[in-house]
Amino acid sequence: MTDAIESTSALRKTDHKRGLRLLIMCLIFLSGLIVGAVSARIVTRSQMIAMLKNPEKVPDRILPRLKSSLNLTEQQYEAISIVVREHHREMEKLRAQSYPGLLAEFQDMKNEVEQHLSPEQQKTWKSLALMVEDSYLPSPPKNDPSAEK
Repeated sequence: MTDAIESTSALRKTDHKRGLRLLIMCLIFLSGLIVGAVSARIVTRSQMIAMLKNPEKVPDRILPRLKSSLNLTEQQYEAISIVVREHHREMEKLRAQSYPGLLAEFQDMKNEVEQHLSPEQQKTWKSLALMVEDSYLPSPPKNDPSAEK
């Protein structure tokens, strides 16, 4: 009888250890999953902000990816490169035309929000608005894209 009790007790300890190991492995897996997802989001966000801040570099960033993803020949790459750069120039013209309106709209919003805040809140709002403007609004056009041809 005591052998059966000892055997049952040993099985419980073994099951407990197995369960604990499984739980630890699951926690490690989940933490890796979370870290990976957050890291991917940070990298993607920083790349998007970099493209917003440096739109002139967009063709140089996407063309090599297109070449690799589509397995382009050199002839295809050259032809597609011309197409992408020409259309990018046109899109930059449109951006240059719309940028002043975008900035004016942001300034109007900033000023209207400020009217509803206390002096202390206004200080905080100004720094928050500046951070948003620097981080999320596209940068002003660096030159007149219509001059490039």
